[in-house]
Amino acid sequence: MIPLRPNGPVWAGTLAALVVAAPAAAEVRSWQFYAEHMLGTSLDIIAVARDEVTAAVAARAARAEIMRLDAVLSGWRNDSELAALNGAPAKQVSSALFDVITAGERWRQATGGAFDGRLGEVLRLWRQASASGVPAIEDNRLRTAMIRAAGHVELDAVRRIVSRPAGVRFEPRRVSRRPFGLGQAAKASTSA
Repeated sequence: MIPLRPNGPVWAGTLAALVVAAPAAAEVRSWQFYAEHMLGTSLDIIAVARDEVTAAVAARAARAEIMRLDAVLSGWRNDSELAALNGAPAKQVSSALFDVITAGERWRQATGGAFDGRLGEVLRLWRQASASGVPAIEDNRLRTAMIRAAGHVELDAVRRIVSRPAGVRFEPRRVSRRPFGLGQAAKASTSA
């Protein structure tokens, strides 16, 4: 379980990753590693291993994977691969980003839009309307954005090209925390 501060933003709080590089329980110990400024928060990693060197290698691998995925999937960074995709009508993307966009599109279809990773523009306008005191439901730009977000997205799995209409702005963290890579970070740490 990932402890989060109550009522905080999605990535607020301290993330914890349990790294298992253990043979038998009697032969292992746990070490705690801490890093500031990871995904806009702090990161505590508790690594379980035979020795501190192995634990430190696993913790470094987990941090490196989190940083790699942040450069790909961040909705906050202007230099992320996701930002580049949102700024282009069609773009060849990494397998990591393609997998997340594909999963988001599958969830969107399977849930009839209850989970939707392409509402970035809608959410931006909703926050803007809320901040201005205008009821979001009365904001015509918001209605237009919702219609445009339903536009056709094309996924070319062979070339990993994502084509999107102008009204679609992907924000996969709104689908689930899982695609953002916490699972991948844990896997990276265990294979280190």
